[in-house]
This record gives sequence, C-alpha cells and structure tokens, in this order.
Amino acid sequence: MISHCFDEYFNVHVEASTLNDMSIYGAIVYFMGNETEACKYEYYFEIEVNGRKFTFEGIPRSLREE
Repeated sequence: MISHCFDEYFNVHVEASTLNDMSIYGAIVYFMGNETEACKYEYYFEIEVNGRKFTFEGIPRSLREE
C-alpha cells in the first residue's frame, strides 16, 4: 500500500502467514527516498486481528540505493 504523508511517499508492506497452525504477521515501511532522508522518520502502527493486537514500530527503510 502506498501512503502519502508529510509530502513524502511510503510503501507499507504487511504480510500474514501460518506456521504450525499459528498466524504470524509481519510489517515493514519503505521510504521512497534515500537512506539519509528515511532516517528522519519513524513509524508506529497497530493491527488488530481476531481480538489480538500486533504493534510495529521502527525507522523506514529506503527504497533507493545511496
């Protein structure tokens, strides 16, 4: 999913999979800019599924190489 915030673009990737009958969720945010610009931002979001809450936070990774 592409998001536009703070006059910048971010790619939010959320993935769900199953391991031994357990649901596993992962998420990462990519910044559509260089690594120096990406370090200016932090993300925090929550996903609630079937009464369970998953929290993701970090610094976006750059989609562009330096």
